[in-house]
Amino acid sequence: MINFDLQPFCDTDRPALATPWSVGDFTFACNARLLVRVSRRSEVPERSDAPDCEKLITASWPASAVYWAPLPASTGAQLTACEGCDGGQCKCPRCQAPHECLNCGGTGKVWSWPTLQIRHRRVDLKLVTLIHTLPGCVEAATEYGGALDPLCFRFPGGLGLLLPMRG
Repeated sequence: MINFDLQPFCDTDRPALATPWSVGDFTFACNARLLVRVSRRSEVPERSDAPDCEKLITASWPASAVYWAPLPASTGAQLTACEGCDGGQCKCPRCQAPHECLNCGGTGKVWSWPTLQIRHRRVDLKLVTLIHTLPGCVEAATEYGGALDPLCFRFPGGLGLLLPMRG
């Protein structure tokens, strides 16, 4: 089993997804668009507010034999000028006092993450980049499901789903 930090796969803005949780034999982490399941980690407790992600995995996983292939490279992110400030400084709309831009952290630059097509699914490049941090990760390369069905992937010690973007 590969041990890695599950917290980057969580969504700290959503209480039910803010930290990893365990159910039965597995531990989960999810940010509402990317779900990772690994063998149960004893240090990760069960939570009553956690979503039933096992049901989603069971419903989404390809039923037939699958050809597994490496995920496409996650290149294409660009550093661009922040549109929310003037070089990292903003003015408070109420008192006009200058403060550090919350959008770029005062750098004046933000990362622009384009979308990527994988198996007729339009996915967020930032999430694919996060999946690439999982060693030995491969995706289900067999055609299955529709453009809005999750992209299935696995890695030594776990598996996951990436929900495609709509529109």
